[in-house]
Amino acid sequence: MTAVQFDKGDQVGVPCEVAQGAFPDEYLITIESDFGTISGFVSSDDVRLLDDKRGLVRAVVEDIDESMVTLRVQGSYFTTTGIAHLGREWAISNLETQSAA
Repeated sequence: MTAVQFDKGDQVGVPCEVAQGAFPDEYLITIESDFGTISGFVSSDDVRLLDDKRGLVRAVVEDIDESMVTLRVQGSYFTTTGIAHLGREWAISNLETQSAA
């Protein structure tokens, strides 16, 4: 993936591990970032599969500062309410500024 620039309100694709969820229309995703692991269930409409174990989940940029990017990811998560805090450098190197699905 190439480095990107983004603004508040942009839709981005966040790299994630993907597994089938409990229901046919959902995936269990895991996002590994420099701020920790985020894991939960998302609608299959919000994921673009890259292969059978990796994908991009759709998110919206909520805030950006010198050290962090805050994203809103729709879904049901184990450790967050759908707000993901990512290190700015990690985000610039890993997010795609196009729709994930």
